[in-house]
Amino acid sequence: MKLNERVFPSEFPYRAEESQRRFDAWWSFAEAQALHEPEYLLPTAHLETDFRAFTFELTAPIAPSDEELARGIAEVGPWAYQVEFPKRTATTLGFRDPRDWRFHRYRGSLLVRSVVAVLGEACEELSFLDVGSHCGVFALEAAYLGFGRVRGVDLREQNVRQARWLAKTYGITNAEFEAVNVRDLARVEAADVTLCGGLMYHVTFPVELMRDLFASCREFLIFDCAAAKDPVSTFFLVMHKNTSYSAEGESHYEFQPTYRALVDLLMSVGFEYVVELVGSRASEVWGYQEGITRSFIAFKPGSRFTARFKEAFGVA
Repeated sequence: MKLNERVFPSEFPYRAEESQRRFDAWWSFAEAQALHEPEYLLPTAHLETDFRAFTFELTAPIAPSDEELARGIAEVGPWAYQVEFPKRTATTLGFRDPRDWRFHRYRGSLLVRSVVAVLGEACEELSFLDVGSHCGVFALEAAYLGFGRVRGVDLREQNVRQARWLAKTYGITNAEFEAVNVRDLARVEAADVTLCGGLMYHVTFPVELMRDLFASCREFLIFDCAAAKDPVSTFFLVMHKNTSYSAEGESHYEFQPTYRALVDLLMSVGFEYVVELVGSRASEVWGYQEGITRSFIAFKPGSRFTARFKEAFGVA
């Protein structure tokens, strides 16, 4: 058997369980050879972003005492996200991991608050759907900042229970959550705006999912996904995923896309105009700083908001 000794020196026959090690070896080789320079194939909006807490974390009135909060947190745990409460010491995880906390607050700034800033009062008349909402923090931010009706769907009942508990605790009444496998997304009522962040690389049906995401929104899709930087349009099979973790998908294996595959998917299902989003603080956030996690807004043909976002973002 001929081996590529430059990428993965080995004397052993190929085994499926070695696939991740072989991919990691290729990744390291490509990085060392400067083969992974991130591409930008679409109009790109460079936006001001920040790391401040979710708005509802800062300002929503919280009635329960620390003891009541701690009891409620424990009842719907265990948690994967650190969520905090104004003027309370209890938190969902009990500690703040700076890297993870910064990652999610940056995404709140880039994917939700930047959109709300452009839409302004129009939000009140628009519905919002968060696909793969986990414990609901992005849906809750959208609801708290003014979207008229907000819904979140997620694979796991546990995540939905946490999202409902957070909505009740923060007094956010215009957000609802439901356990839905995204295989069944076509059965979910469409919204004006759909958000899908951190989900595509957890599934084995990316083409079908993107088609259903297109159908799920009437105006535009906010889309965020990790993607390999290899300059081909393809998907890598990744195995041995831990499905007991609440932020993983339903399968022990998944298809992870390249950047070009994401662009091709967005364009092929029918979106008329797609702009890529890059935040001013991206260089300080894992995933984004390496050019691995990419963010887009994809507008449907005839969207009322395409011209508004082009002007606001300064893109052609």
